[in-house]
Amino acid sequence: GLFVKHTRTGNPLVDSVAEHQPASTAAYEQYLHHAYRLAPAGLVASALLARPTDARVFLWTYAAVAYYFSSKMARLIILLGPAASALGGVALGLPVDYLVLDALADLGSSFLAARKVPPPGKKKPVAKWRGRLRRAATFWMTWIWSSRLGAVARVAGGAFALRTLVYPKAVEFKDYAYQLSEGLSQPSIMFKARLMNGEEVIVDDYREAYLWLKKKTKKDSRILAWWDYGYQ
Repeated sequence: GLFVKHTRTGNPLVDSVAEHQPASTAAYEQYLHHAYRLAPAGLVASALLARPTDARVFLWTYAAVAYYFSSKMARLIILLGPAASALGGVALGLPVDYLVLDALADLGSSFLAARKVPPPGKKKPVAKWRGRLRRAATFWMTWIWSSRLGAVARVAGGAFALRTLVYPKAVEFKDYAYQLSEGLSQPSIMFKARLMNGEEVIVDDYREAYLWLKKKTKKDSRILAWWDYGYQ
């Protein structure tokens, strides 16, 4: 009575299983949480801001293949977990590199040796005001970014962002992961379900089947069944 109309594979047993249906946005958010939003940003950042390497190409390919198959069958979201985690790490790691680590390196080198910014080179007198404006903007942006004051500002901004934005989300993700793992590790043999007409029913098939087996079979019997029952 709970089987949905089999229109995808032609096999009513396969099509009736919820995990065999296409993954929805809610399913991605449930199982990937913050990584669901960070992964696309990491994919774009690694493609645009980093040089292609074997490792990056493998990650892009793996993410694309895993997303394709998970969009066809919800249970395959598990394949997307490692790729989403890696791309989420890229999305978080690149800003940390640019704002904190590179700034610390610039700050350290400025104390070890005087940093000299070369003067703008001479250029042919073509569109003088445009060339001067462009050179001046490049000079000052480079100087501010690489100066001690700029490095300190970058470190402070990165530390502030980590403390106020990243750390609370990390704690939230950790708590959610523990809650989800506990919920998934405690399956029940009775649960509520809703029919296609909206009626709410109690599914008691597992318990009734176990009770029938207890009464009708010998204690040393071996039961051949659909593998889902192994969860119990």
